Amino acid sequence: MPRYRNLDGHSGVLRFETTPDSITLTFVDGDRYVYTHARPGRADVDRMKALAQAGRGLSTYVARQVRERYERKLPAEPSPERARAGRISAAEPDASGSSAAGELSAASRRRPGAPIRTGTSRPRRPR
Repeated sequence: MPRYRNLDGHSGVLRFETTPDSITLTFVDGDRYVYTHARPGRADVDRMKALAQAGRGLSTYVARQVRERYERKLPAEPSPERARAGRISAAEPDASGSSAAGELSAASRRRPGAPIRTGTSRPRRPR
């Protein structure tokens, strides 16, 4: 499966594979999805193939236009790219066998003086 060129440098797509009537995408978290002419449709699949070849815009197109309209989800592929991309779970052990889970709280990761996020999608207005 060829590696996606990712010319913008921040794509969620890692690899892709095309057939005459489909494209299979592997994302950095290991998830793999098949998109076909049957679902989401010929126009979307052809556009995704063109973006994959260009190496730019594929992840954005999937997120904005295709969303959940895939033909099927394949079993995730374990890959060293996941670890290099920093997408492994904090609960997974690293090479030394220790886990990073619980070592850093959200408060210790935020920069000094930054507002504390409350989980809302936008900041609260002062009262």
